[in-house]
Amino acid sequence: GRRAALFAALLFLFSPLCWFTGSVALIYVLEAFLAALVGYAFWRGDQGNAKWAMAGAVCFGLAIGFRPSISLFLAPLWLYSMRKRPYRQWLVSFALFGAAVIAWFVPMAMASGGIYEYFESLYALWTRVPGKRTVVNSNWMYSFVRFLTIVGLSWLWFGSASLLLARRDPPDPRNREIAVFAAVWILPAL
Repeated sequence: GRRAALFAALLFLFSPLCWFTGSVALIYVLEAFLAALVGYAFWRGDQGNAKWAMAGAVCFGLAIGFRPSISLFLAPLWLYSMRKRPYRQWLVSFALFGAAVIAWFVPMAMASGGIYEYFESLYALWTRVPGKRTVVNSNWMYSFVRFLTIVGLSWLWFGSASLLLARRDPPDPRNREIAVFAAVWILPAL
């Protein structure tokens, strides 16, 4: 609702992390905007608006050009938001997504000196920076400690407000639908 959206926007605007990432020469704030835009488009598409579903596919394809890792985080949301769509809309959505990716990929590959050079640079970046700290190639104890740290920080950030999750309100199907959509959106990044 409107109140939750306003509260989330205020949290974002006054977050020290947002201010810090906005002051360095990186694309994190743009990535946050694109993730919100794509998520909103997917939500509107999930609620039955075919034009928003198609616009979400285009925005998603363009967002990957700015930050390739966003594909890992938002692909599950795209597929989830398309679950009610007819087969023909799936095809159109994939075609629009592909066209958006080609729109940035071809010039990027050409500017890099070719497809091989582009992927070689991408691989070098992946293995030097985030690739050494993933769940897939980290020792299990390190991953477990990271998980506990995330849980602990979440408790510190949200404190006793997290106890509200344990409330026993009568189930509202609309709230459940929103909660599932939000979980599909948030959990891959977490």
